[in-house]
Amino acid sequence: MVMRGGSFALLFAFGITAGASTMRQQSQPKALGSLSVAGGVTINGSPAQPTQTIFAGDTVVTTNTGTATFTVGGQGSFKIAPLSQVSFSNVPRYVIELKQGTVVMDTFTQSPDLALRVGDYIVMADPTAARTSIIIKAESSGSGVITCASGGAHIVAIQGDTSLSLQPGQSTSISSQEQTVAATATPAPNSSSGKKHKWLLFGLAGGGAAAAAGAAIAASGGGGHAVSPSHP
Repeated sequence: MVMRGGSFALLFAFGITAGASTMRQQSQPKALGSLSVAGGVTINGSPAQPTQTIFAGDTVVTTNTGTATFTVGGQGSFKIAPLSQVSFSNVPRYVIELKQGTVVMDTFTQSPDLALRVGDYIVMADPTAARTSIIIKAESSGSGVITCASGGAHIVAIQGDTSLSLQPGQSTSISSQEQTVAATATPAPNSSSGKKHKWLLFGLAGGGAAAAAGAAIAASGGGGHAVSPSHP
């Protein structure tokens, strides 16, 4: 078969156009879910619409009068409180990062593909719970408090092997200082006196981390306890 010059040029031009279209599609940010807002809310520095799509790379900031709800269809939602800042990502481990303020993570189904990053930790729902509600509060310094309102919560350090599980009514404080992490947990106030809650707390590096954990427990009034390989 003989291909004439004009036909070859046409096919070559078509190949360039198709390639450029594919590159544009690949460069476009990924749509992650929908955001509904009320009051003062900005997305990437611009006033947010009442309802709009959120893409990877977006940053949402709420004023003292603003609230927002980010919904992932069929899985759950993140309710963003006033005076909060969050960013969105499509990295495998989490979809939203809380920079400052408060977010309530609610799941609608078991094993949701939802997780939130706060400081040096990843917060996710217990995959065996049908519905979960977790309250995450964060300071700009990276410290904060995580409370499990219903279902169950898992907190995992991004680096190392520190992990912690929370049951309904339980909370934990988090902090990050020079890659040393410490977590303490307070049992639910209505827990029975004869039942002890066991906490999994691993990866406390050396005596400095153990001392930090002890100081955090003392600061909380001694109402909680941490379990580590060296201090059962």
